[in-house]
Amino acid sequence: MPRKGQHRGRQDWLDYSDDDEDDAPGPSSAGRRGGGGASEGSSKHGRRRVHGVDRAHHARLHADVGVDRGALQGSPRARAFAIADGTGRGGVVVGARGTVDDANDPRIVPLDHLQMPASLVDMFGTSLPVEALQDAYVQCGRSLSRTVDALLALTLDDRDKPGPAPPESHTGVDLWDTLPSEVRLLILDRLGPKDAARAASTCRDFAETVRAWRLNARGLHLPPDLSVAGLASLAGAYPLITYLSLRKTRGVVRDPADVRRILVGAAAGPAVCTITSVDLEGLDAAVADKDLPGVLDCGLDAVTELNVGRCARVTDKGVFALAQHRRGGDLRGLSLAGCSPGVTADGLEALLRGKSGGFPEMRRVDVSGCMGIRGSVTVPPRTVATSLRMLNVASLTELHAKLTADAPLENLSVSQCGTLRVLCVSAPRLERVNASMCKSLRRLELRCERLDSAVLQHCAELTDVREFRCPSLASELNVTGCKSLTTTTLTSMLRETPRLRALRAEGCVALEGELAASNRCLEVVQMDGCSRIGGVRLAAPVRTLVAKNCKALAAVWIEDPPPPEDEEDEGRGGEGGEERWKNRSIRVDLRNCSSLERLVGVRAAATEGRLTVDLRGCTSLPPSARPPMHRLDSTPGAIPKEVVVPKAEKGGAEN
Repeated sequence: MPRKGQHRGRQDWLDYSDDDEDDAPGPSSAGRRGGGGASEGSSKHGRRRVHGVDRAHHARLHADVGVDRGALQGSPRARAFAIADGTGRGGVVVGARGTVDDANDPRIVPLDHLQMPASLVDMFGTSLPVEALQDAYVQCGRSLSRTVDALLALTLDDRDKPGPAPPESHTGVDLWDTLPSEVRLLILDRLGPKDAARAASTCRDFAETVRAWRLNARGLHLPPDLSVAGLASLAGAYPLITYLSLRKTRGVVRDPADVRRILVGAAAGPAVCTITSVDLEGLDAAVADKDLPGVLDCGLDAVTELNVGRCARVTDKGVFALAQHRRGGDLRGLSLAGCSPGVTADGLEALLRGKSGGFPEMRRVDVSGCMGIRGSVTVPPRTVATSLRMLNVASLTELHAKLTADAPLENLSVSQCGTLRVLCVSAPRLERVNASMCKSLRRLELRCERLDSAVLQHCAELTDVREFRCPSLASELNVTGCKSLTTTTLTSMLRETPRLRALRAEGCVALEGELAASNRCLEVVQMDGCSRIGGVRLAAPVRTLVAKNCKALAAVWIEDPPPPEDEEDEGRGGEGGEERWKNRSIRVDLRNCSSLERLVGVRAAATEGRLTVDLRGCTSLPPSARPPMHRLDSTPGAIPKEVVVPKAEKGGAEN
């Protein structure tokens, strides 16, 4: 066993010597006091003593780790901790003796002569002494899984005995003990498996929490500082994981055989039937076209999701090889993000064609960053995919998707495709489309009966919206930063979305004149920085209107929503809908609108105290057009906030 002070930082928590060790009875301390007339505080051979942890930390470690209090104080055989044998009884005693005599103990076995798997040393070598690992392995019947389970469940063998009183300096509340068990497990989810093992070795409470976390963990990110053997053992030690990630092991896994060894190790564990997703992202040296079918032959027969992103040696040939594999038809998700330039439009088409392409169950496809996809791309009309991600496909110029009524596509993302000029989508079941930051997008056609969210922000050249038939669009229409979008185009888009609840149009500097919207559902309107807009007329149950820094804005009207056109439209707001919007609170922020002269439709909310308004910087708004208000926040240095107070006799705001 190493001398005290050697390898400082790795085994200090096992060093139990303190400044009073010379006063303790026992053969170790007696031997130091006697012989040769050595002065007090010096060792027998005149060498300087190396002390362990300070006294306060020493007391805390005794309380948590569990030194055997039944042994004589200062005994060279005092037990540092015990390992539970899986039945709740502390039975396996590990000898961390904490004396200088251990440095010359002939019974210490060299590492290369240990009769135990090297993976145990890889997993716990920095937290536990090698001798402790050897003893635990023998006492657990030389079973690797039982040993790992026992080491993660370190506990006291005298758990019924009261521990020592906490040091006087500790007067606060132990926050860890006050946390619910669910919160503790969420905290441990932030740790890696090796850090969790270290936490388990510190105290009984941590050990029990880590054990519960390991038994219920659903995802495992293998750490980067273990050998391949250690990674294989660790992958098989978690019984209920559904997700296994090797993306952090790029520095260790450099060969296809290493990937296979780890996956075979996971298949040998209890999670063989629960692992459904394998993440090999970034393992460029270990994953190529010829290796992809082998990933499905490692015994993990439940795998349906595969991520080989940022593996530059994966090309269309790998996609075709997966399609011909016996288990390729079971895949439901495949990520090829960053596999550039080998993945092209041909590989994408094979993934989207469904059964005819060899992937009848493929639901999620990600080809983001694949620079090999060039020019115009057409999605097969009878695709079986529900999600298609094509972020940052720099050479894509046109995307056409005219799908059949039974095509299940629900999510489409073409964000950051800088050269995309045309986007034409006709998908009856599409619910979300994201074409943000497509700076060259000019022509847009959307015919999507179920579309719920459309994000088109920062499409700076968008001018030609030929068709925008989205009657179910409700959650959000985001055209922020569309600098070329005109008032006429935006008004026509709003006319085709009668259920829209939120409009975000910040920075649309091409909007001029008056923007009018008549909608029974519109509640949020954000138009910051629309410097040319002259008026906003909203016949809708608006709750929030933000139009800061609109220098040309002269008038704002907030009117009652239009009457329902049919029974379906009347019942859209639910029972008591009309009563709710009449009694709603309204927030209006028109700061720095220096040309504002009229604010219409807020008098009722003002008199009832339901209006919050900020008109700072509206220098052209006359006092007679301002609703009655007072300063709510008078804290020094705070930004003043203006709210309306119910003063019916103090008129001014127009009806």
